[in-house]
Amino acid sequence: MLRRLAALSALVLFGSIESAQAQRTYPSLSRRPVESRDRDAEIAKAALAQPTIKPLDQSVVTELTRLGTRASAAAQSFDQDFAASDRSVAAAQNAPPASEAWITAQEAISALDAKRFESVTALAGMDTIYVDQLNAGGDASTVEGYRTPVVAMVDKQNDRLDSLRFRLKQP
Repeated sequence: MLRRLAALSALVLFGSIESAQAQRTYPSLSRRPVESRDRDAEIAKAALAQPTIKPLDQSVVTELTRLGTRASAAAQSFDQDFAASDRSVAAAQNAPPASEAWITAQEAISALDAKRFESVTALAGMDTIYVDQLNAGGDASTVEGYRTPVVAMVDKQNDRLDSLRFRLKQP
């Protein structure tokens, strides 16, 4: 008897759930308006629209010039100190790590890396201006003209520092 009562209650319960699901409305599978739009026409229209590029303010040009001068001065200082660092590394090239010559060479590399920092700081300032111009619809190509030589300077300094580091034995 208890089994029959449990079966009857389960039948009633599941039957009411099924009837509740039958009353739900499901979304249509037909195409929606957003799926029917002409994307090719939208792309062509966007390509024809010419963005207006705002010229750079004189203050931005002045800041770019100042940053470029700062990077050039740092590069000259780096180049002057590179020969001394190169000699220190050459003297410690076969020295074991933590020896006096190796430590002196590491100090020279660290001092040279500190000189490179000024160029990297100037480049970071130019990058900030570049991104600001891109976001504001400004003349980023002019900023790129100032930025490109500084990127080349920093890349050259990085390569030269790496060449010194690779010549020393690693601990």
